[in-house]
Amino acid sequence: MHLSKFVARESFGVRIGSDGNRTSGTLDDLFPDWGMTERLGIVLSKPYGAIEASLALLAMTPLFYGLVPERATTKPQYPPIILFHVGQMHGSHIMLDVVPHRYEVLVENDSYSVLAAVKDYGITRLMVPDEHAEHDLSYVERAPLGWTDLRYLRENLRSVYAYGQENGLAHSSTIEITSIDPRLEESVTQVLRPEESIKVFTDATEESLATKMIGETSLEDLETLTPIVAKRMNEVGTEERARLLASRAARRNPQGNITQAYRELSVDGGLARLVP
Repeated sequence: MHLSKFVARESFGVRIGSDGNRTSGTLDDLFPDWGMTERLGIVLSKPYGAIEASLALLAMTPLFYGLVPERATTKPQYPPIILFHVGQMHGSHIMLDVVPHRYEVLVENDSYSVLAAVKDYGITRLMVPDEHAEHDLSYVERAPLGWTDLRYLRENLRSVYAYGQENGLAHSSTIEITSIDPRLEESVTQVLRPEESIKVFTDATEESLATKMIGETSLEDLETLTPIVAKRMNEVGTEERARLLASRAARRNPQGNITQAYRELSVDGGLARLVP
């Protein structure tokens, strides 16, 4: 919940339309008609893949807390963000407020297994990697009672986007988002440097929790999380984390901000891209 201290609608610049013909927009263009029970799901199949949809993920903060401000004060809670790691776990994203840790879910490298997880977790807004192959939806027809899951998702998925898992840029994108506050990118750096997150957790005091955290996070909570984050460091090697850090830094503008571009998909189009 620390993100709710500084991530606001004004932290994002939004432009809508096809590349080369964009006009100014808002976060309401990304996730229109935002409601009380929204859940964001991001499918990833590469190390720390969800950081390339970080601006959509971080947009959850002002949308979630803006709808019910008490969620950040007297009724503290985290936005429901679920990451679906395909085939294996691809690194912890806890510093982007993907909490509790069980919201990073391991799913088989199988289209129907991912579809079932998306449905079972009640996802209403979905991001899928643009690099994934487009699979025929006949896989749903082959699954026992698959037709009911498909029809449920056609009714309940309110937004679906492709994102560029390699560089944050989907081809033929329909919406472009640029971070305006460099602290958004600092949160991504923290994801790619899990050893620093562990130090924050282990060095925490009651006083630091009061100033840096929001909500009812306790020292006992951090004591429980620390070994989980430490163990998950092994999911991605040190060299790969360094490569991702360098790639990310190279794409930032002089102010320390980054641009991502997503392509809006139909529900069927998103469900066709759930696995590589």
